[in-house]
Amino acid sequence: MATSATGERFDIGRVISKTFSAIFANPVPLIGFALAIALVSAVLNSLTMMTILGGMNTADPQAALGMFTSPSYWIALIGGVLVGAFGQAGLIHGFVAGRNGALPSLGDCFAGAVGSFIPLIGLTILWYLAVMLGMMLLIVPGVILIVMWSVSVPVLVAENGGVIDAFGRSRALTKGLRWPIFGVLLIMAIVIGFISFAVQGFSSTGLVTMYQSSPVLAVIVMTLSGIVTTLLLTSFLSALYEEVVLVKDGGATGGLAEIFS
Repeated sequence: MATSATGERFDIGRVISKTFSAIFANPVPLIGFALAIALVSAVLNSLTMMTILGGMNTADPQAALGMFTSPSYWIALIGGVLVGAFGQAGLIHGFVAGRNGALPSLGDCFAGAVGSFIPLIGLTILWYLAVMLGMMLLIVPGVILIVMWSVSVPVLVAENGGVIDAFGRSRALTKGLRWPIFGVLLIMAIVIGFISFAVQGFSSTGLVTMYQSSPVLAVIVMTLSGIVTTLLLTSFLSALYEEVVLVKDGGATGGLAEIFS
């Protein structure tokens, strides 16, 4: 644990506990929203996968490369990114509001997603570009950026600031706490990866074979996996955000408390 000037300690166990407890505090709208997002994402992912498999199954190298110029491939790929960002915005909005004493409805999650969607796309693009560049520079800089900007998304959603402000605020909130944050990020990455693998592991023949033999079953499995991993990831990010705000600022978590009060 790490202690800040407020006297509060960063507690990894508290972050993990809140990650799971927040889902059950208001499950119906949160799971319902996650279901809608996961289903659309699974369909789009299936379109992308089927396009890739179609290119792999041809003996013509030009035809195989042609899948990357297919409009359906890019529509599905870009659509999946946009739907994922929309879902992340709505769920984090719901989780942070819930921790501020409100019980947001399904409509509140959609409204929160609409309000944060466009700036979140910008933040996501910049985040990935910077982290990818950092990973290319011997990996360590990329890991540092992941830890430093680990709460940039909930900051953007909860505090209604700009993209650059969200990066700066995340950097300030994580300063002095980055080793325990790295530890809890590693723990949750393992947990989410294990759960995702367990859900998808219902197919003994593998996900690619499932797409080839039964696309409908593949969509169902990917939807279930998407619900679980999306809920866990967004709940974890909001719990981590709440923890660093508690440690650094004494507990005020942005503007959502007023919105839902």
